[in-house]
Amino acid sequence: DETGQPMSGVTVGEKGTKNATATDSKGKFSLNVASDNSVVSFSYIGYETQEVAAKYIPSGSVITLKAAENNLREVVVNKGYYNERQELSTGDVGIVNAKEIEEQPVSDPIQALEGRVAGLYITQTSGMPGSYAKIQINGQNSIANGNNPLYIIDGVPFSSTSLTSTTLGGGALGNTFSTTTQNLGGGMSPFNALNPDDIESIEVLKDADATAIYGSRGANGVILITTKKGKAGNTKVDVDLSQGDGQVTRTMDLLNTQQYLQIRRQAYANDGITTIPANAYDLNGDWNINNNTDWQKVLIGNTAHYTNAQLSVSGGNENTQFYVGGGFNRQTTVFPGDYDDAKGSLNFSLTHSSADKRFQLTLSAGYVNDNNNLPQTDLTSQALELAPDAPALYNANGSLNWQLVGGAQTFSNPLYATLRNANAVTNNLISNLQLSYRILPGLQVKSSFGYTDDRMNQTIQTPADSYAPPNNTNPADRSNYFARSENTTWIIEPQISYDKKIAKGALSVLVGSTIQQNVANTFAERTSGYSSDVLIANPLNASTTSLAGYNNTLYRYNAIYGRIGYTWDDEYLLNVTARRDGSSRFGPATQWGNFGAVGAGWIFTREQTIKDNLPWLSFGKLRGSYGITGNDQIADYQYLSTYSTNSPTYGGETGLYPTRIANPNYGWEVDKKLEGGLELSFLNDRINLSADYYRERSANQLVVYPLPLITGFSSVEVNLPAVVQNTAAEFTLNTVNIKSSGFKWSSSFNLTIPRNELVSYPGLAASTYKNTYVIGQPLSIRKEYHFLGVNPSNGIDEYASSTGPTDAPTSTDEIPVFAGQKFYGGLQNSFQYKNFQLDVFFQFVKQTALNYNYVTGGSDVLGLVNFNVPTASLNYWQKPGNIVPYGKASTNYGSDPYGEYPYSDAAVGDASYIRLKNLALSYTLPKSWQQAMHLQNARIYMQAQNLLTFTNYFGMDPETGYNGLPPLRMITFGIHASL
Repeated sequence: DETGQPMSGVTVGEKGTKNATATDSKGKFSLNVASDNSVVSFSYIGYETQEVAAKYIPSGSVITLKAAENNLREVVVNKGYYNERQELSTGDVGIVNAKEIEEQPVSDPIQALEGRVAGLYITQTSGMPGSYAKIQINGQNSIANGNNPLYIIDGVPFSSTSLTSTTLGGGALGNTFSTTTQNLGGGMSPFNALNPDDIESIEVLKDADATAIYGSRGANGVILITTKKGKAGNTKVDVDLSQGDGQVTRTMDLLNTQQYLQIRRQAYANDGITTIPANAYDLNGDWNINNNTDWQKVLIGNTAHYTNAQLSVSGGNENTQFYVGGGFNRQTTVFPGDYDDAKGSLNFSLTHSSADKRFQLTLSAGYVNDNNNLPQTDLTSQALELAPDAPALYNANGSLNWQLVGGAQTFSNPLYATLRNANAVTNNLISNLQLSYRILPGLQVKSSFGYTDDRMNQTIQTPADSYAPPNNTNPADRSNYFARSENTTWIIEPQISYDKKIAKGALSVLVGSTIQQNVANTFAERTSGYSSDVLIANPLNASTTSLAGYNNTLYRYNAIYGRIGYTWDDEYLLNVTARRDGSSRFGPATQWGNFGAVGAGWIFTREQTIKDNLPWLSFGKLRGSYGITGNDQIADYQYLSTYSTNSPTYGGETGLYPTRIANPNYGWEVDKKLEGGLELSFLNDRINLSADYYRERSANQLVVYPLPLITGFSSVEVNLPAVVQNTAAEFTLNTVNIKSSGFKWSSSFNLTIPRNELVSYPGLAASTYKNTYVIGQPLSIRKEYHFLGVNPSNGIDEYASSTGPTDAPTSTDEIPVFAGQKFYGGLQNSFQYKNFQLDVFFQFVKQTALNYNYVTGGSDVLGLVNFNVPTASLNYWQKPGNIVPYGKASTNYGSDPYGEYPYSDAAVGDASYIRLKNLALSYTLPKSWQQAMHLQNARIYMQAQNLLTFTNYFGMDPETGYNGLPPLRMITFGIHASL
């Protein structure tokens, strides 16, 4: 099988004849066939039947059978350093296979995981190509530091940190803080530098048993990405071509010009202003009030185009297999202008074993070049906020229109952003070499050597043409930011393993070590003073150049780990792992941490009593695990006393000033994980159910502690006995509903019900987080005023306070308001009828989130110049006695008694949704057609992503936020052929 264990009782037969035999206890067989061209079939219940020509099966060959898809407990689980069957695993692991990834028209493979694994929550920050996604496994553990999982690609760690420069902001995908639905950061996704078509499977390791062998690096879970490898057999050429279009799925109902002007005039009347000001261009005749433009159609209503082309060649014999794949992917945007994300990729792997199978070598390498070209600003917010009677965007000569009055612009033309390009070019190399040698039966030495090189070059251009006159001719306003980011990692992991059958049991021992080094470099400079916009791409043409940022960090990590696994009679399971980690991010006294876990399981359906009395229960297993891991996801050099250069210089000389006080005593955050699980299979594995409950407690939290200014520093990073707890119930159900000769219907469902809580935080009231967190509440809460409604006598919003209703609340009046997920999951249905295959996947999330912006209809923005709002705002206060949800219109936004609405619980609302995330329909050509065209396989298909969204959310999209570009509805058509 896939773990390398011999399989007895496998039926081996000559296809088309009754000539057959079966393998013995060691998996060996002997079969006389008519000729070398005879096809030999290998079949076993729960495994996929494999057919191989006899000439490719010389004596001594090893045939490996793969578990059938519907028999999930026979699936082989990859735990990085070792493999085991799902049936005998004591850990909690979710698997997404290549088929599920390939059916989704996405350029970032992480987006293909949304809703498909219990306990894994993914949130996209934008619908723009290459955008970052927030990823969490089993919730948020750390208060102030990293909560990212560990990513391993073919045994090599992959950084989840965006290379987008924080100094430059990164344009529309910049690393700037964003008040979107889940308060996410931005940046370009590092996983966009991967090719989804190169991936064979993605495993998500969640509990202590599955992650503890990775020590501190696995504190927040582990995601293992395995790329495709060659298989023994004839050389096969696979070609996949697809093309499609994408559009925004939802738009908002905004005020038309008549409605907008009605509120604008009402605002001046409410403020007692009888003379229209000169700067009220939309009312005083400077703008054409007959204009009525839906800016959503103009700015985000275009069609994005998607192109994907993949080619691979694979094959080999029993000793040597190879795989070479290349691809091209391009996706444009819905904005005006020529913007896109285009990437080319090359993936290679070579697997070789000696004739006696004692020596094995695997070499793999992947390279991706990604060119991301976007405007500096997401135009979605302008599409929602721009007044419907705003002027045309272009002048007659094709230049941007600023509607000048007396030499001054009357509105900000949103297309200025399309002239300020933000370009990021990423080059990513991942390589790995694995060598192994079997010294004695069951005793094997192995070593892995990995190297990654991830580089990004950014430019953010601001030409003078993007300014309104008279600044559009000023050389000083022409600027270009340049940034280079580099992240290189090498890792060496030697290990030795021993497997031995002992009585009715099987013993597995593994000991290894990890030596890893990471070097990160960033450099940014600002150039300006170009004499012409056409010269702006070359920094040598600038009259002024200044350093905008520089950073160089070195991270070193060392560990030794071990594992002992024992299985008695395939019924009682025990797995013990331990790891000692050393990190350069801590001082000498606290650099080392000891972590480990124990997992146990009982397959109770092996008991004869269960077999006799519950024949309909085909499989049952109880499992549990407990372990301790650490977390070192903090910035480098934090324990040292550091200095920075002063700017400007003093007396022409550059000096230093202290920026951080030393603290060599802080150490690892400690995460304690406890989990129990039940796995059941009914009716000959037609129904498979898994239920889990976990509790994770993260203590020794690394947080910022305020210091008295007399120390010369405002704060220091320390360990506090603050405790964060995550608990959840998880359910996964897989069923084969109908299975006949011509029709098959199977389903897969997962559900996660999480709970996050700040259990304790000594000194919280005196900390920098006093206005952010509350003991006993989730970390995702928002401290807000309690909105009481609109005072019917004066139309002013009122809020609760200790002294009664008020229109001017203070921080002491704030209450905790939950904003986060209450439950989430996904539902997949797969239908197969003859040559047709249909897969339908729904993602669902029950949550509350930030639901406020300048477009939500709060009284704070009613009546502001050049700010449109939804039509719901028409239900606003107009005269005493009105009982309405929105206050009176005013031009005084930001001053009391206005401006508190976005900081109240009225700004947090229901953001739940059900999304038809993926629909894939394919037709496989009849075998006779394929043979006539000399093809091994051929199918045509249609794929749709984000097809429908059902939600009551008030903003643009409940996932990306109220004014961000939502995930696009993408529909593609393609063909896949194997030669």
